[in-house]
Amino acid sequence: MLCLLLGACNKVKPATPPPAAVHNTTFTPLPPLDASSEGPVVVSCQGGAARSLEPRLDDFVDGDPFIVAADGRDGRWQISNDGTGEQIPAQTSRLRPNLVTFDQTERFVLHSTGSQFTGWGAAVGFDFQRDGSALCAYNLALYQGIEFTARGAGEIRIEISVPETLSVENGGSCAGKGCDNRHGFPLQLSPEWQRYRVNFNQLAQESGWGQPASFTAERVLQLRFRAIAQPDFDLWLADVRLFPDLSLIDASIDASANQDGG
Repeated sequence: MLCLLLGACNKVKPATPPPAAVHNTTFTPLPPLDASSEGPVVVSCQGGAARSLEPRLDDFVDGDPFIVAADGRDGRWQISNDGTGEQIPAQTSRLRPNLVTFDQTERFVLHSTGSQFTGWGAAVGFDFQRDGSALCAYNLALYQGIEFTARGAGEIRIEISVPETLSVENGGSCAGKGCDNRHGFPLQLSPEWQRYRVNFNQLAQESGWGQPASFTAERVLQLRFRAIAQPDFDLWLADVRLFPDLSLIDASIDASANQDGG
C-alpha cells in the first residue's frame, strides 16, 4: 500500500517509442494566468523538509509556473542563461506550461529551446523554498533522487545546488572564485519521450574547475535542467517528481508508530 501512495511500485522503464517516423506536435492554448496570483507564500525557512507522501514536484497540469505546493515547497519555474545566445521563451518572459499533442498523445509540458550559447549555457529550473528574497535550504533526506519525462535534442545536465556551491550573490554561501559549480548528471536527449531517473548519489561537480563541495540531500537549494553550451538545444519536460528511499520512509513510519504506542 505504501508504494502505491508513493508511485514507486513499478520499475521505471523508458517510454515505448511511437511507431511513426515523423512526429506531429500541436499546441493547445491554456487559459490566461490570473495576474493577481503570486503562488504560495512561505513565512520562514523553518521546517523545510519533505515529510509527506507527495513526491510530485510538478506535472504541469495546473498550467501555472509554480511547482506543487507540498511540505513547504513553493518554487516557481524560471529561465536563465549566460547571455551569449538566444533562448525561447526569453529570460524576461514568464515561463508557463503548455498542453501539446505529440504523435496523438496529449501531455502537459514545459518547453524551452535555444541556440548559439558559448558560456555555461541555458537552463530552466526552480528554488525549492524561499523566505522573501532569501533561498532556504530544503531537506530531501527521505528521497533517493529525481525522475522526469523528457524528449528533445542536445545534451542537458540535471543539477541540484547546495549552499556551498552557490555564490553569495546567487543565494549560497560560496565566496571567492570558483563558485556555482553545481552537482549534476549529464543526459543526452532523445527525439522520443523517455523516462529518466537520476539518483542523488550519481550527482557530481564538473571536473577541472570550481571549489569542491560535498552534496547532501538534507540541504538543497535549487533544481535546474541546464542545456550545456552547444549550437542548438530543444527541451520538452513533463512530470517531474522525487522518488523515495523506501528504507528511510519505512524506518520513519516504524519510529512514529513506536512513539504513538508509548
